[in-house]
This record gives sequence, C-alpha cells and structure tokens, in this order.
Amino acid sequence: MTELSDSGFKHIQRLFENHTGIQLADHKKMAVANRLFGRLNHFNFDDFGDYLSLLDQTSHQRELQIFIDKLTTHETYFFREKDQFDWLEEHLSQYKNQEPSHTISIWSAACSSGEEVYSLAMILHANLGGDGWNVFGNDISEVAIQTAQVANYPIKKAQRIPKPYRNAYCLKGVGEFEGKFTLCEEIKRRCMFTSHNLLQFDQETSIKFDIIFLRNVLIYFTPMKQKEIVDKVIDRLSFGGHLFLGHSENIVRDHSELEQVERCIYKKVSL
Repeated sequence: MTELSDSGFKHIQRLFENHTGIQLADHKKMAVANRLFGRLNHFNFDDFGDYLSLLDQTSHQRELQIFIDKLTTHETYFFREKDQFDWLEEHLSQYKNQEPSHTISIWSAACSSGEEVYSLAMILHANLGGDGWNVFGNDISEVAIQTAQVANYPIKKAQRIPKPYRNAYCLKGVGEFEGKFTLCEEIKRRCMFTSHNLLQFDQETSIKFDIIFLRNVLIYFTPMKQKEIVDKVIDRLSFGGHLFLGHSENIVRDHSELEQVERCIYKKVSL
C-alpha cells in the first residue's frame, strides 16, 4: 500500500478542516490513508501527492465531496441514547396544546444516514398523529443524505427500534430487498433531508425550530468552532423550545439563553 507521508497527512488535515471545520487528530493518519486508498486506485495514482493535487483543483469539486464523505464519521443507530427519546415522548403534551395552525418543526442537525430523523418521526406520529409536524435532517455528507432519503436499512438495525414502533411503522423487504427494511410512507413523507455544513448557515432564513437535536458532532470541532455552531443553532431555536446534545457534550451548560431541564437537554428561556 502507498504510504501517506507526514506532509501529505498535514495537507489532508488542513483541507478537511477548511471545508468542514473538523479537526483530524494526528493518530488518525493510518485510518485516513486506509479510507482514501480506494480513491488512488480509482484514478490510477501512484501516490497521495497526485490525489491531493487533484483535490486542490477547482474543477474537481465532486471529488472533494467524495473526499469529505470518506473521512466523515457516520456512527449512528435508531433510538441512540434512548433516554432522551423517552424524555421527549413524555413531554410532547406541551406541543399538543399549541394553536392548531402551528406546525411543529424538529431539526436533526447532524443526521448522518437518517436513523435519528426517523426515530423522531415515529415518536411524533405515535403521539401527535400524522399531521402538524415535520422533521428536517441535515448532514455534511451527500452520501449519508442519499442513504437517508432512500431509507433502506439492514434488517439488523431494526432491533433497536421499540417493538410497538417496529410493528407500526417498519416494512420488511422482500425479493431484491430481502434482508432490509424501510419505513412506511406515513413516516417518510414528513421527513426532509438536505446536505448542509453546520458552519455555513443561511443568515437570511427565518425558520425557527421547536426542537433541535445536535448530538455527538460537536466533539469533532475545536472549542472556537463549537461555540460558533452552538450560537447559530440556538438562534434557530424557538423561545421555549428544546435543544438536545450528546451525553459527552456540555458546552452550553452555562449559556445565558438556555436552562438545563435534564442531562444534556436544554430549554430556551430568553431571546
């Protein structure tokens, strides 16, 4: 296997951070080389230098996205950190009492391949019915977003879905889809996915979300970038809305606009 030089890895670290805001730790050099080696074969390159020269060319933006996809972590599963989903289910009654014309908006801000979005959608449908809510999922990886939109998952992933939800909303694949499952149309039609970089917000949008899930992604950013992302996310949260972070993320604990209501769950209490 072609060796990735220290200077080549530094180049990759700079390029990846410039486009995603995410820092690649020094100890990930070998893992990065393994993930990108297939791209060298794809272009018949002899070394990483040729590949990096290609990435630096503005005419190869598609390959740059593939590069980002290869190095982005997509660890996720249905109902991950289930205690937070349980808390949300117990407190959904407050949203039932809002005016009928209000559509509840939930944002999964780093949704990976969609499992978090569909977990939220199942809870909302079971508790609020089929209308009056939407779930939006964003991720920097276009490949992950495409997987979320298709929503054909290995059948073993269904094991983490609570049985009542699994029976009500999951469809087992047959024929060419043997060994997979998908979600019913009632769930999928309320879920929308787009590729998006958390550091590149559209400042002109006026969308406010009642609930935002920003879980298990901040740990990949520097403290400065974490604050930048969190401030922008909180700006998108409606007054009285809730922000959910991962269990290892405590960056907003003392934020002036938020009040902690449960471990890693915060309510927006000021504007």
